[in-house]
Amino acid sequence: MAESFIEFHNVTFGYPTSTSPIIDGLSVQLPAGWTGIIGPIGSGKTTLLQLACGALLPWEGSVRYPQPTFL
Repeated sequence: MAESFIEFHNVTFGYPTSTSPIIDGLSVQLPAGWTGIIGPIGSGKTTLLQLACGALLPWEGSVRYPQPTFL
């Protein structure tokens, strides 16, 4: 069975009202079983999770999702 993970590769993102990116060059792999993102208010937690689920698309880079498995 393949290991599930979400991978951010060199992701840059900002909102249309941003003067600069709020996430810049993020590369990280989140393995199956990660349970949360913590940080201070305004640090980008919600934006990161929206990128992770595909609700937002990065300006640059890519987000790779686990492949669905069927029984």
